[in-house]
Amino acid sequence: EVVMQIEGCVAFVTGADRGLGAGLLDALLERGARKVYAGVKKMEGVAYGDPRVVPVEVDITNIDQVASAASNANDITLLINNAGVNRTQPVLETNDAEAARAEMEVNYFGTLNMMRAFSPALRSNGGAIINILSILARVALPSMASLSASKAAALRMTEGARAELAPHHVR
Repeated sequence: EVVMQIEGCVAFVTGADRGLGAGLLDALLERGARKVYAGVKKMEGVAYGDPRVVPVEVDITNIDQVASAASNANDITLLINNAGVNRTQPVLETNDAEAARAEMEVNYFGTLNMMRAFSPALRSNGGAIINILSILARVALPSMASLSASKAAALRMTEGARAELAPHHVR
């Protein structure tokens, strides 16, 4: 049984300004994380009352912003890829692929960007990557086929990355 040690860890959480990301940030702090980088798309209106929280503006689909975030947060031991989009829309009733592209850009490519940029630090520091996915990675529902496709792609990429990182003791 693998137990993750949160106390004393240095984490980076994407999508940390609301919803599940904000909850993950709070849970990390409650369990004794030494520092949490709070990845947010826009810094506007973002304020945290805990000095252990370091807000970082990062659009995970922007390679330059991701590289900058990784350079500035090279002490991490835990990467939580939580940022995601859901553009609920029937795939067959529209000729507009923009919603599906947005889901793939954020849910798959954005997660891949973060894993690539932060894996050198995790190899050096040890630690883990957690990719927040969905049951929709395994099943599709009406109006959610493209979301399911993006989450399924992210799941398969996660499984491949796990195998690549295992020899470096990154979970």
